[in-house]
Amino acid sequence: MTTIIGRAWASQTFNNFTHLSRASSHARPLVSEGRHSKQFIVPPNLLISKSSNGMPSALWLLHRPDSVLGIVVRPQSDGPCYLYCDAAGHTDYRMRRVVRHLGSLPFRTTGTVPVGMPMVVHKNHLVGWCIDGAAAALYAHTLSRLARLRSKRLKTLLPSNAIIFRTYYEWDSWREASMEPGWSWYQAAEEVANGILDGRMTFDDLRSSATEVA
Repeated sequence: MTTIIGRAWASQTFNNFTHLSRASSHARPLVSEGRHSKQFIVPPNLLISKSSNGMPSALWLLHRPDSVLGIVVRPQSDGPCYLYCDAAGHTDYRMRRVVRHLGSLPFRTTGTVPVGMPMVVHKNHLVGWCIDGAAAALYAHTLSRLARLRSKRLKTLLPSNAIIFRTYYEWDSWREASMEPGWSWYQAAEEVANGILDGRMTFDDLRSSATEVA
């Protein structure tokens, strides 16, 4: 059974990345501009903007079936791993297990304003496939979604492949996200995602490594 699951995961991951690679290399990202929103063949995954005080900000977009998530990747404000929750305060043993695991290792944490439960952003393709059923450059999961994992798979989330974000935004749909004013839209490769997790991507790095699509 383990061998079958492993083969299925590897095959699905390879097929998904092959499809994404072909779409990125052969299709023009921008298809058309509607009156109120933009439409793309390959949706942008990076937004860069300047705020009112002149300081730029950057969001990494994760497209979900029911929403679009914007993770604040710049500026990053690193700090200790405060989950704003206590394992003992959860009645569900699976949630307690997740909190204990994240609190037992030195995961890097970024974000200045807690928005409730944190979001774990990672590049662990095994965990991503188990939860989402598809491959991506980056994955973002709430603690409750991670609680669905078996203990053995949960423990594959490590400080080397995951980071805890306290600041993020969420839109109901891609149409809603595309109506946000003042953003430059980019398509970034997986290497950029790795640099974001490592905390080594500056704004200049992000702009030079990604392709502007609008």
